[in-house]
Amino acid sequence: MKLVMTLLVRDEQDIIRENIEYHRSQGVDYFIVTDNKSVDLTPNYLQEYEKKGILHYIFGGNDNHNQHTWVTRIARMAYVEQGADLVINNESFIGAGA
Repeated sequence: MKLVMTLLVRDEQDIIRENIEYHRSQGVDYFIVTDNKSVDLTPNYLQEYEKKGILHYIFGGNDNHNQHTWVTRIARMAYVEQGADLVINNESFIGAGA
């Protein structure tokens, strides 16, 4: 069984590595991540995992907050492109000022 996790992130350099490592240890095989215009080191960290072949990184260049469209797109990618048997969404976004 292949387990793929989808994430929508923004400026999460302080938690993204721990998030991915924890879920890898729990059996997640692959990650598909849409980055909503991070300006911190989040893209660098995600690209490191992409180079390891366990993550697909997508930089969302607009800021239209169309979460439904973004999450649906990456869930479909998980099923169609990665052959996921199970797709789970991880909502790790904390948001500005939190």
